[in-house]
Amino acid sequence: LFKKRIYIAIFFALAFLVVGLQKISMFGHGVENWTLYCAQLATPCSKESADYIVDNLAEDKIYTFYDWGGFLIWNYPTIKPSIDGRMHLWRDKYGYSSTQEYIDIEKGKVSINNTRYSAVFIPKYRTGLYRELAKLVAQRKWKKVYEDKYSVIVVRN
Repeated sequence: LFKKRIYIAIFFALAFLVVGLQKISMFGHGVENWTLYCAQLATPCSKESADYIVDNLAEDKIYTFYDWGGFLIWNYPTIKPSIDGRMHLWRDKYGYSSTQEYIDIEKGKVSINNTRYSAVFIPKYRTGLYRELAKLVAQRKWKKVYEDKYSVIVVRN
């Protein structure tokens, strides 16, 4: 029984070490590893769509997809993502969390039409927000300005 516990402990320690080293190696070298990060996402990052934002919407208040936040911050410093993996730690002077706003919009508790955002940059898969934007585009309240294999960019009219 004691040997079995030792083997289990060693197994978990090695597994933890392998995963940790993979994460360190992935982000330890900077820019070149964002390609690896983006390729591992369910919806990969789209460099072309980010280029579109830089060229056309850099001054807009843009609602962005959570998983693309770090990619945007690192590779496109002129784009200010609405959220990224660190934002759950941030609070404004009233204690409000950007993460809660993101969750409320994603879950449909708050309509994107009733926010301060003038543009939305999200994956092309059928989320509640994607469906809401399709309705707003049909009502001509918003307009689709960019679409590629992975993403869509919609702006307020």
